[in-house]
Amino acid sequence: MDHFMVIIIIIGVAILGMGWMPAITEKIRVSYSVIYVALGILLYSLLDFLPSPIPAHHPVATLHLSELVVIVSLMGTGLKLDQQFSFRTWHVPFRLVSVNMLLCIGGMMMISVFLLGFSPMVALLIAAV
Repeated sequence: MDHFMVIIIIIGVAILGMGWMPAITEKIRVSYSVIYVALGILLYSLLDFLPSPIPAHHPVATLHLSELVVIVSLMGTGLKLDQQFSFRTWHVPFRLVSVNMLLCIGGMMMISVFLLGFSPMVALLIAAV
């Protein structure tokens, strides 16, 4: 089977699974991400024809997927901004954005460039995720 079709099928099943996740996670008290990471590990250990999960083997796909994740994350964050602005209610998010986020993005970018061999632009996109 073509790698593209396998990826599309896996993404489609994951999206359909989001409809059942609230019922499943409510019973077992585990977050969505833990379930999806476990399913990914299971799929890659059982199926040999899946593409390599190492991002350096697919730089173009890594670039496009990281762009997509950044866009979806920003859109989701924008949809959740329903609070009125005041420095009293926004002091923690400001600290997170001004210090922690910049340090984490910079550190992840350095790791991606120097240890994984990505170009600086791809490393910045991956770090932003």
